[in-house]
Amino acid sequence: MLENRFLGHKQAVYDIQLDGLGGWFSAGSEGWIVHWPSGTESHGRLIAQTGEPIYSLCVLGSQSEFILAGGQSGTVYAFRKMGFPVLQSGLNHSNQDLQTSDGNDVSIDKNVRSAEELRSDNFNDDNVNLANGSSNELSSQMKIPVELKFEKMWEFRIHEKGVFDFNEYSEFQSKESRIIVSCSADGKLALWDINNPMKFLVKSIAIPGSLRCINSNFNLGNRVRVGGQSGLVYEWEILGDNWDNFEFQRIKEYTIGRNTLFQMVQHQKICALGGRDAKIWITDEFLNIHKQIDAHWFSIHALAFSPCGKLLASGSMDKCIRLWDVDGGDILIHKELAHKSSVNKIIWLDHETLISCSDDSQIISWKIKH
Repeated sequence: MLENRFLGHKQAVYDIQLDGLGGWFSAGSEGWIVHWPSGTESHGRLIAQTGEPIYSLCVLGSQSEFILAGGQSGTVYAFRKMGFPVLQSGLNHSNQDLQTSDGNDVSIDKNVRSAEELRSDNFNDDNVNLANGSSNELSSQMKIPVELKFEKMWEFRIHEKGVFDFNEYSEFQSKESRIIVSCSADGKLALWDINNPMKFLVKSIAIPGSLRCINSNFNLGNRVRVGGQSGLVYEWEILGDNWDNFEFQRIKEYTIGRNTLFQMVQHQKICALGGRDAKIWITDEFLNIHKQIDAHWFSIHALAFSPCGKLLASGSMDKCIRLWDVDGGDILIHKELAHKSSVNKIIWLDHETLISCSDDSQIISWKIKH
């Protein structure tokens, strides 16, 4: 089942996201964002660093035009692929065009360093080329395509505590703007414009405890669901049609488990949730529970539907990865001690390849034999 190990991070890896080009991005405790161009590429390419732990990533656009990184402090960092045009109402790196809602200027870092400069500071010949356990080739042999270089757009403290999840808010999008909804350990949801969150930002009333995962897919319209503590999913309605009158209104609570929910994923009309209870709940689109699975020994930090939706992969603090039949709830594959520490995120690279990351600093690809 094991295919490759991708080593390059020095500390825990918290999130991985597909790049739309056959590879993925990773980020974690040391504040690095690393690009892995494909499942067989042996080099990780450092494209940005934030200076603080990154809890979450959001990749926007079919060609990874934008990357958002949620930091431990509540700060969000935005990066744009170099050569990709700024949205019409967006930033042009001029301070007079960037202001907060109270009119104060915001400074943007113009001295963006290239991926090669960043990599030379942090990746050396001992830790760059470590897929398959190899470290013989030097990082100087790596070539970075121009389209995979990123520049920093801005950084702004949107939340008061760590940012755990992002979703693009599809109900209100245009050629001039891209709207994001985020959740945080501060117990708040935030709605903001990627072009200028300093000016276009609305927050919800705080919920006691931490908010960990968001679902704002197309089927929900102007509603957003977010998983929190005590096994609750909160449903919010976003009222208004422009930044002058947007507001959050909490309309419903769903009781799923007893403890914090860390994951909430959806494929078409089927949802899966998991968290500190170490159980998986399979629900319909209205969050009516159809199955409860005693899935792991400890907290579930990772859930991912296969592209066809028939399989569900789970990863846990118990270091295991398991593969489930969604319809029957039966376990198909159990990988004991898949990592040396907690499994933090799982994604499907294709119909038969899983990518996982962990507190042990490793990223591993797994080939699934049907």
